[in-house]
Amino acid sequence: MTDHTYLGGGGGLVAGSSPLEALVRDLNEQANTFAEYLRGNRLPEPSFERDAPIFNLSPQAPKEIRVARERLLDNALQIFQLIAGPGEYLPHLVEGVSKLLPHTACILIHAISISVHASIADTWFSASTWKPSGG
Repeated sequence: MTDHTYLGGGGGLVAGSSPLEALVRDLNEQANTFAEYLRGNRLPEPSFERDAPIFNLSPQAPKEIRVARERLLDNALQIFQLIAGPGEYLPHLVEGVSKLLPHTACILIHAISISVHASIADTWFSASTWKPSGG
């Protein structure tokens, strides 16, 4: 049986590769595409320097380059998750969700409250205007 690894983000199947190798291969391909576009258009490349650009890609960039950027980000995250393993990345994921939870919960409670009040008002209005037939 041949070992195949599915490479997400449109990379497809790669025969005989580990998930890590397949992700790194696609990451390198997308990094080259992205860097060549930036250099070819004399745009600043991503950097950790103080004068690094705030945004690395204009929304007007060609679709192929925007897709390469998205695949780079996706591959980088998947590599982190693969190497860290669930024991390391899941607690961080849960922590991030728990920080968002109070705000999200308030929004949901407010939405439910509006819905319940609307239902009660509809029921009350229907009941108060209902008249038995024949009476």
